[in-house]
Amino acid sequence: MKSIRIASFVAALILLPGCRSGKPVAEGPFSYQGYPIHPAAIKAIYLAPGQALDLARFRSTFQYWAWEERPGWYIVDFEEDLATGRVPFFAYGLYASLNDLYLLAVSFNDGGEGLFDNLILVRRAGDELAVLKAWEEGDRCNGGIIDQRADGDYFYYTRDLTPAALLELATEVRFDLTPPDDLEETPDSCFAAATFRYSLAEDKEELLSVRLYDEEQEETGAHLRGYRYQACFNKVFNTYLRGGTLVLTPAAVNEFARAFEEQCLKK
Repeated sequence: MKSIRIASFVAALILLPGCRSGKPVAEGPFSYQGYPIHPAAIKAIYLAPGQALDLARFRSTFQYWAWEERPGWYIVDFEEDLATGRVPFFAYGLYASLNDLYLLAVSFNDGGEGLFDNLILVRRAGDELAVLKAWEEGDRCNGGIIDQRADGDYFYYTRDLTPAALLELATEVRFDLTPPDDLEETPDSCFAAATFRYSLAEDKEELLSVRLYDEEQEETGAHLRGYRYQACFNKVFNTYLRGGTLVLTPAAVNEFARAFEEQCLKK
């Protein structure tokens, strides 16, 4: 396996942008004319996957900064959204590179209520950048990335899971569910977190484990009547917690899904 060059930083577990430090200086291979590549340029290729952006022609009127809360990240603020009073931002951090490929984590807000996270694989050919691959976008509990790190030839990241997202990780049981009619699927529906391992050299990803959050869920109540299966899902979930099973292997995720199927769908 080819060795992957890892960007040296440890990501803070936060969602909101905070303090910016001084003018960025170039770090590692992901720079242009002596400075880290502008976050606005990364936003441009993120919004147009597969289309190349010429750094020599790219211009932005917005100044960017090193993001103090996330060492190794760079962040840019845009004009305030007058309708919401929020200031949109876009930030990225470099985690790994291999030849002309770069693995970036991104975090952004578009002026609305969402706080979005994602991973992208970027190819650089001279002065041109293009997104080759984008993972699934997350918004807080609904797939938000809460941790990421590089170790040797591997990149590890953890996503928050809603009930539907937890069941979707099962490989031996498939469901035809339609959130939010069947199950909760909102940015506030944190039930678990899944940790994945990705190899840039092999372009291969695997689920390592799922950690259930150790707070029992209500099994009755008016808010559950709006979902077909949420009350039953909560019963299965609470059974695991009461039995002391908080960490699921991929095989155990399949067992959880089978328990949900037997107890909630086959009655």
